[in-house]
Amino acid sequence: GGPAVDAGVYDHCDSPKLTKAEWGWDAEMEKEMWADAPKRKIEPFGNNCRHRHLLHVDGNAASSRLASELHTGSTVFKAASASTEYFYPLLREWEHYVPVAANLADARARHEWALAHPRRAEAIAAAGAKFAKQHLHTHGVACYWWQLLSALAELEGFRPRSERALGFRPL
Repeated sequence: GGPAVDAGVYDHCDSPKLTKAEWGWDAEMEKEMWADAPKRKIEPFGNNCRHRHLLHVDGNAASSRLASELHTGSTVFKAASASTEYFYPLLREWEHYVPVAANLADARARHEWALAHPRRAEAIAAAGAKFAKQHLHTHGVACYWWQLLSALAELEGFRPRSERALGFRPL
């Protein structure tokens, strides 16, 4: 077969959403990355669904992509990160995802483990998808924001208008 990992470097400056000035792309960093991995075009997210294993690495902040990756039913290998999303505290290592060191030093060993234990890896993928279905949907996000904003409102020195006065209605 082919290589165990199909990977490359995405140059987000090719994205119509960002310009080189907005991204602040460092030419020296780009040279270093090109030396280690081929440049790849960003593919539509739906293409992830055809992969049995997905590696999730946060960037400068938490990657909002994790919620979508869990929905795919693929085994997610999540690199440790200081960044967090509201649902990260609910996730359990080895239950919803396979943990990987922040520097990816154990990524190959974790992947080899998954290949050697396909039933266990598939169970982790299924548990991740079940978690996503239960928690990572529009109502869940709205619930999080409602709780967050309600808690912040308690700290405010003024009385906000009621939900009804603002035109909100129950979901």
